[in-house]
Amino acid sequence: MKQSFTLLLLTFGLACSLFAQIPSKSDLPDEEELPLVPDLFGYQDYDTRMFKLNVLDLIQYTNPDGIIGKIQFAYEHKLKPSWSLNTELAANYFFAYNELGRSHLKLRDGILSLTMEPRYYLGMRRRMFFKQSKNNFSSNYVSLAFSTRLVELNRGFSATDNARYLYSDNFGVAPLFGVQRRILKWIYVDFNLGVRVSYGDPLRTRLFFPKDSEKVWQIAPHTSLKLGLAI
Repeated sequence: MKQSFTLLLLTFGLACSLFAQIPSKSDLPDEEELPLVPDLFGYQDYDTRMFKLNVLDLIQYTNPDGIIGKIQFAYEHKLKPSWSLNTELAANYFFAYNELGRSHLKLRDGILSLTMEPRYYLGMRRRMFFKQSKNNFSSNYVSLAFSTRLVELNRGFSATDNARYLYSDNFGVAPLFGVQRRILKWIYVDFNLGVRVSYGDPLRTRLFFPKDSEKVWQIAPHTSLKLGLAI
């Protein structure tokens, strides 16, 4: 708990220092005084939406039975030049194959996760003035990420033999500081860190060991690195 609180204070202090470094409009030079810089990284495109596919976890490891990994899609939409809404859907998967050429794809452990994250991009007005950005997604940001984990329950876990449904067994909120860069329009890098407060309900454990589990609150450091394709 002490380490998590220290990390939270460091994140808040870093965000405050970045706010303090943003100059006022009177401090900015005239636009005619700025050098002409080639737009190699697409900073001057008027982008208002971006689809993202994270490739770092796409294949986590393989074994003789198949491939295990995570498919993670995201869609980010600009609400204003400094504000956007980022939505992510992730699924752990198992792609099985055999010597006969038969294969199938299924959810690994029946787990999906959904995240909704309003973002505020720091210094966007300054970057727009210096022609480093107009209305895209390349800047530092602060955000508040709301996430939940959905577990697929089927025969053996439900009261009805043939029932299949998704049950939310975890919900969390995480204040984050992040850095996102879009490179040559087709590649993006997104790194963030913060502290996540979550509320868990281990339903699968309670069904078999009701005395050994209960709904719990947790607080823990959070960090994420995504590298992938953007369109």
